[in-house]
Amino acid sequence: MSKKEANLLALAILGAAVIGSVLLIDWLQSTPDCNAGCRTQLEHLKEHVIKDAIQAALPQIGSFFA
Repeated sequence: MSKKEANLLALAILGAAVIGSVLLIDWLQSTPDCNAGCRTQLEHLKEHVIKDAIQAALPQIGSFFA
């Protein structure tokens, strides 16, 4: 692979990473379909998804998150 091809590949990877990051941030700021009143996807993930997954995996620390 020539240096020009390597630079082009690096630029394409960087562009994909930037676009992916922008899309992820946009999704995290969007409104979820949550009946508990979460305002953003990030809040929903933090309050319900991650907390519930940890409590399911480690039930003995459930009182820590209550």
